Amino acid sequence: MKQVFFSEMLSAFEDYLNNYIERHTNEILAPVVLYVVRNGGKRIRPLYTLLTAQLLGHDWTIALDYAVIVELFHNATLFHDDIMDQDAVRRGKEAVYIKHGVIESILSGDLLFGLTGYLAANKSRRFLKSLAKTIINTVSGQALQLRNRRKIVDAETCIKIAYLKTGSLFETALIGGGVAVNADESTLDRLARMGQFIGTAYQLQDDIIGIFSEPEKSGKLVGIDLANGDPTLFVAYTANAEIPPEDKDYILGIYQGKIKSFDLERVRTIFKEYGILRKVQNEIRRRVNAVKDLLSIYSHENTNLFIKLTEIVFSKAFNF
Repeated sequence: MKQVFFSEMLSAFEDYLNNYIERHTNEILAPVVLYVVRNGGKRIRPLYTLLTAQLLGHDWTIALDYAVIVELFHNATLFHDDIMDQDAVRRGKEAVYIKHGVIESILSGDLLFGLTGYLAANKSRRFLKSLAKTIINTVSGQALQLRNRRKIVDAETCIKIAYLKTGSLFETALIGGGVAVNADESTLDRLARMGQFIGTAYQLQDDIIGIFSEPEKSGKLVGIDLANGDPTLFVAYTANAEIPPEDKDYILGIYQGKIKSFDLERVRTIFKEYGILRKVQNEIRRRVNAVKDLLSIYSHENTNLFIKLTEIVFSKAFNF
């Protein structure tokens, strides 16, 4: 029943998203834009937007505009992310800049940013402020990650990067659902905190998947973030852990680019054996529990699907 309900939401959302893009995208860039937008995204962010409207006792269709805005912005960032990170694979397929070219990818990303703003133009000041903050945060998070690439940073910096790059958009996604139904300021503040917790945890889970999943399931090259020197909690915890020097040097050697070819199974074993994976999982669990606490003021009927989605989304973090 719940899965059928998500399917109904997703079907309505896909129709709305595709119709909007087709109406506002020129024929030159349409194939490039649609290559990314239709390339198997999970639509987690827009689902949270729609479920937030329902959480507050309203019909979720009221929030479709806001859900599309959030997903347009997310997809716009993917065009630029893959170029900056030089990732060759996205969602199990060739990255868009490899498939269609760098210039076309940059232009298509810019176009989606424009479409995001066009649809958002007549929304409330609170939502526009949150969206603008997310744009600033996403860029700042990417810059902070690049500046600290291959550097040993503390856990606090890694959490900050996770929030800026990913958590901020989830914050806007939930605020959008609240604004769509005219929620008051205190409710929007509560939704913002929930979005921060969900989005930061989502990035931490992505870091786990990037090491422990298999490529055919995750749609990405496993271990690439570690090899690229992207700072994560795995590296921060390893740098400060009391573990055998040869194991610590192995992980940090990969991260700092000194070891080019590495044994992924050895990496996984080190992270598991010395409790580093468990510490990252605990950071996710703590945030998911904080979301459930914030939901406690709402009726079970209204929170049911919201909690169900959260449990489905974060179940992956604890499968390893």
